[in-house]
Amino acid sequence: MADTTQSSGATDDQVAPEDDGILRLSTKEKAPAPEMLTLFYLDDEPYQVPKNPPPTYALRYLKLLRTEGQVVAGAYMLETMLGAEGYEALMNYEQLTTDQMDFILTAALRIATGKTERPKGPKSRQPGRSARRK
Repeated sequence: MADTTQSSGATDDQVAPEDDGILRLSTKEKAPAPEMLTLFYLDDEPYQVPKNPPPTYALRYLKLLRTEGQVVAGAYMLETMLGAEGYEALMNYEQLTTDQMDFILTAALRIATGKTERPKGPKSRQPGRSARRK
């Protein structure tokens, strides 16, 4: 069995020696206020997202992606990351282009999930090459 206490980020009060390295979590702990970073400006007003959002954002996004589809999952992520005010401002910006929307959504997803790029479609084969090697 792998030793997860080294890389789990657990503190000493979360892992007791008698628990054999079992992580103990508490819903009673208050999360610290997140450090924010500006994702975009609208009329010189900065709209910010958490710099290091909790992993629960990504977990909920992935569940929605699987159960409800990309549009619902993307809307969830934007509203969660930007907050109601930021999402409302973006939603009411009539000049928003598809490229701008893609940029903002991709940036929010990258920050929340830690991905550096979107998943790519099927790889194209080189002409004249079969999929199998002999």
